[in-house]
Amino acid sequence: MMNAYSNKNLKLFDNIVLVMMKSLALLDHAFNLMPLRSLPCHLETVSLFALLVNDSPAKLHEDFRLQLTTWGYEGEILDYASKMWSGLLSGYYKLRWKTFFEFLRSSLAEGTPFNQQDYEIKVKGIERAFVTNETLGDCVAWEDQNIFDLAALIEQIIVLASEF
Repeated sequence: MMNAYSNKNLKLFDNIVLVMMKSLALLDHAFNLMPLRSLPCHLETVSLFALLVNDSPAKLHEDFRLQLTTWGYEGEILDYASKMWSGLLSGYYKLRWKTFFEFLRSSLAEGTPFNQQDYEIKVKGIERAFVTNETLGDCVAWEDQNIFDLAALIEQIIVLASEF
């Protein structure tokens, strides 16, 4: 990626970004096949714990997301408890990477320096939205997964990667 950026090769840059974004989708889908690597499954557990201790599920979900991502509302310790989990990849990391690639692409296409300050502002908004999001997602049991979807994603990534 950095070679494509340094050499101002927009086509190669775009292809690499496409492969990386598809790879994140593949990883997210793969981790969703494993309940212990699924944010929605962990959030279900947090909901049950909230009932047990007579606390607000929404508040405990937010606390849980804070611990996994920014450790505070101002990004005090970014990625402190980083995990490779479905839901976290698609709902958090993928958006951060997408934003990073968009800023890099803009810099490359316009021939301007990377705008770190605007990038950080945009990422803080993504982080805040993720932490306060009350959507749980679905904790899907192994027997309800469609392995053929995963195989199709792998095939797409192999085809894309072979273009380099």
